[in-house]
Amino acid sequence: MSAIRVALGELWGLFVEDATLTIGTLICIGFAAFALPRLGASAHWRGPIFFVTVVLMLVENVYRGAGRRSRTTASVARATDTTRTPRQTPATDSPPQP
Repeated sequence: MSAIRVALGELWGLFVEDATLTIGTLICIGFAAFALPRLGASAHWRGPIFFVTVVLMLVENVYRGAGRRSRTTASVARATDTTRTPRQTPATDSPPQP
């Protein structure tokens, strides 16, 4: 029973790991299914318009993810930087001896 639960959890994670990507996909589908016909877009153009909206949503998600990853990498690099001298507090640390 737990193997099924793990498998379902992993399957769920494939689709809903990034909530904004899931919401963006649902918005693109809703836009193509409901808004485009009401806006008068011909059936010939609905597919390409849907494709462009999905590509734009994916590009935005990649840029946002890359920015988040670079901020995380920078903070880890600062935390592990051994070339900097540690901060000194006047009450507990004395200045380094030359």
